[in-house]
Amino acid sequence: MRERSEEKILTTALELFATKGYKNTSISEIAKKADISKGLMYNYFDSKQALLRAIITKAVNDGHDLVKHAMEDYSAPILELEHLVLDTFEHVKNNFQYWKLLTSLAHQQDILASVQDLMEEQKKWGIEKGIELFTKLKSPNPMQSAFLLGAAMDGIMLHYIHTGDEYPIDAMAKSLIETFTHPDSIHLG
Repeated sequence: MRERSEEKILTTALELFATKGYKNTSISEIAKKADISKGLMYNYFDSKQALLRAIITKAVNDGHDLVKHAMEDYSAPILELEHLVLDTFEHVKNNFQYWKLLTSLAHQQDILASVQDLMEEQKKWGIEKGIELFTKLKSPNPMQSAFLLGAAMDGIMLHYIHTGDEYPIDAMAKSLIETFTHPDSIHLG
């Protein structure tokens, strides 16, 4: 019961933060939409910042699981890259509200300060995994390749978040994979 209530609060907060904005959403609104009392809500989360931190923590953990799956469950580095890209974009499509929230928060440094440690940890971990992948692919410059793949994926995600289902995210994912895995790619050794 407690776990379901907590999940309902997190889902509701995520939806409201993503649609109304973090600053424009109150604890009272979250409690009302989650159909619980404001007092009970404070039994789960002591502040709006704690809610945001819980949302970001869950997303970071989900991201780690996604990357680990792509990099551990496939026998060849090219398959790891393919699944990393495809699984990431599938995750974005299935978790649109979270990515919309994260995109909006990226430009609000005062709000990000409360989760900056999580974001920095995730960024560092992601870069390390990217370098590891491109090292396996024998890239002449694994760090540069990792940063370029990350930037390309971020750009595609931003376009998708701003455009929605009109954006050809699946076709872009395939194109990105082809760019990085083509036999003549500068990212392969």
